[in-house]
Amino acid sequence: MKSIVTALLVVVAGSLLACGGAGGQQETETAAGQQASGGADMEAVCRDSFARQRTCTDDFIPALVDARIELDLPAGIAAEGQKEGGRDALITQAKAEWANDSEPAAVAAQCKDMAGKMPAEQKAEVSAEFSKCLASSDCKAHVECVMPITKKMLSMKK
Repeated sequence: MKSIVTALLVVVAGSLLACGGAGGQQETETAAGQQASGGADMEAVCRDSFARQRTCTDDFIPALVDARIELDLPAGIAAEGQKEGGRDALITQAKAEWANDSEPAAVAAQCKDMAGKMPAEQKAEVSAEFSKCLASSDCKAHVECVMPITKKMLSMKK
C-alpha cells in the first residue's frame, strides 16, 4: 500500500499549489523573483503548516486516516479501515511514517519545490487559507480547519 504520509506530503504541497502557498527565505535570483510574487511567503506557510501538523500529530493523523478511509485513497484503504482494528493499525502505520516524513529537511524540500511551481496569482489565496488555520489556538481547531482543504485535494486525485 502506498505510504499514507508520503501521500500526505504530496497532498499538502499540492493543496498549497492549487490553493496558493508556501513561504521562506532564499538567497538566489529565483528566490528574489519568488519573494516578489509571494513565493518566499508560501514556503514559510507550507513549512509552518507541516510544523503545526507535526505538533498536532495525535489529532492530525487520525483525521487524515479517516479522510483517506472515507475517500478510499489509496484504493483499498476503506476496506482495510473497516476490518477489526484496521483503523487503529492504519493510524499506527501513518504515525510511524509521519515521524520521518515530517522531518524539517523533507518538508523544506517539498515546500521549496511546491512554491517554485505555484502560479503567482494563487499564492495569496492559498497563503491566507492556510494562515487562517495556523491561527487556530489548539490542535483540534487547527485540524478541523485543514481537513476540508486536505479532503478537497485528496478528492482531486481520485
